[in-house]
Amino acid sequence: MEEITYKKDKFENNIFESQKVINLENDIYHFFKENANKVKIHFSNIDSKDNIEKTIYFNLNNIKDLTINGNGSKFIFHGDMASFLVNNCQNIIFKNLIIDHFVPTTVEMYVEKIEDKSVYYKIPDTFNYEIVGNDMFWMSEKDRNEKYYWKEKNSFNAHSITVFDLKEKYSKRYVLEDGPFSNIEKIEKTNSGVKIQYKSLPNAIRENIMIALNASNNRDTAGFAIVESQNIVFENVEFNYLHGFGLLVQMSENISFSNCKFIGNERHMVTSFADSIHVSGAKGKISIENCEFDSSLDDSINIHGTYTQVEEIKEKIAILRFVHHQQAGFKNYFIGDEIEFFDRKNLRRREDKKYRIKSILYPGEYNEDLQYMKVEFEENLPAYLGEKIEGQGRFVAENISYTPSVDIKNSTFSNIPSRAILCTTRKNVLIENNKFHNITMASIYVSNDANEWYESGFVDNMTIKNNLFSYSKIFLDNIMTKSIWIDPIISEEIGDFVHNKIEIIDNKFDIENKKAIVFKNTKNLIESDNIFRKKGEIGFTKNN
Repeated sequence: MEEITYKKDKFENNIFESQKVINLENDIYHFFKENANKVKIHFSNIDSKDNIEKTIYFNLNNIKDLTINGNGSKFIFHGDMASFLVNNCQNIIFKNLIIDHFVPTTVEMYVEKIEDKSVYYKIPDTFNYEIVGNDMFWMSEKDRNEKYYWKEKNSFNAHSITVFDLKEKYSKRYVLEDGPFSNIEKIEKTNSGVKIQYKSLPNAIRENIMIALNASNNRDTAGFAIVESQNIVFENVEFNYLHGFGLLVQMSENISFSNCKFIGNERHMVTSFADSIHVSGAKGKISIENCEFDSSLDDSINIHGTYTQVEEIKEKIAILRFVHHQQAGFKNYFIGDEIEFFDRKNLRRREDKKYRIKSILYPGEYNEDLQYMKVEFEENLPAYLGEKIEGQGRFVAENISYTPSVDIKNSTFSNIPSRAILCTTRKNVLIENNKFHNITMASIYVSNDANEWYESGFVDNMTIKNNLFSYSKIFLDNIMTKSIWIDPIISEEIGDFVHNKIEIIDNKFDIENKKAIVFKNTKNLIESDNIFRKKGEIGFTKNN
């Protein structure tokens, strides 16, 4: 096996195609958007219909048996783009590497002090801005032609802001009207940032906070994408920032993360534009061990399949549709895959039968709409699949060939404004020896949903064991959280279950029992040897 050590001035985009082991000289490597690839590809859970062409620096296609050893090197990306695409690859190892952006596309404002209706914000030197009247404009660094890669105004094109409590170590979302650019009287430059004088203080503003702003209404890409690939390994990789969405695993097999960190650094705090690790369709095993997750703007880990809605059927043919606007264009099925159909009202199968795909016209091939596909099965389809609910298809299809087993172990989660772990798969799931601190919505969320996000999967064997769910008193006084929330989204209660066999054992909850474990529509839920804090008391009680 040929092994080459690459120095800083010799490292180029195309070296992946010719080597098996790439050893990098420990250094800082800078990569600029003007040298990146333009790739037409669709990603799950982003605004792919509006961003068909993605800007991706390293485009790994059809590569086998490659190890990239950074030896502690830093990859600094300049501009709003994805760092890596791993597409149709096998046996790729990333190790001993740090990934960051020179100017992250999430900016940070720190409240230094409040004087009556005036707030002094510190803005780290990482971020560029200018004041024009009573508006602030945020800019990237300039490219080699002295043009900005991106420029945004005030709160960006955002659906919300995220506020990080720096003292209590938690984060929470607020509507834009509660943020720093409401009720403004005057903006002035200061030595460390800006002073904003308000007509009245916005609701989210208080001392000891950081406010994170980005264009959350436009997820234009994934920060790092693994698509239709097998046996991808991350060892000792630190992700300081991921643009666009986070690290996406899409329709891939056997992905592992060990000793990885999704954390900020001395230049910025926020680690991801949205999720940290997002798995949309996988098989084999997803393994996440000894990892650290902190200060992303959405979920730390989300593992699910994708339901497609049945629009029409005829004999062996079904027209299927991605429903959510951030599901479009990508390949959710392959020839030979097995499919099951579920009732959207109750997430139950009308019959215990599988159907095998014979042929498929993918979104964009069947017609020009990127949310429709035409699937031919080997078997005739039952007539009931054509039923409607208020004019919409009643049944959805799930690709059960892409349902992974999952291990999430020995990892820490903190400063997350949403959920730490979402996981819906019928294969074995083990969530063990993890630490969760001040997670705002739910530390572990088990859903299954064919009415909102259409993120699929029932649970049939999940073990949640020996985890610590810790909370500060001030956090619990201000946030209505849950530790474990099992919440399938259904519109019809038929007295039946959606999830099965969930064991919650030997965990410690720094919260009262009724908020620690909340569930519905679950059969064979086993709860034993957990320790809970009693309401209003310091100390714990054990439930057997």
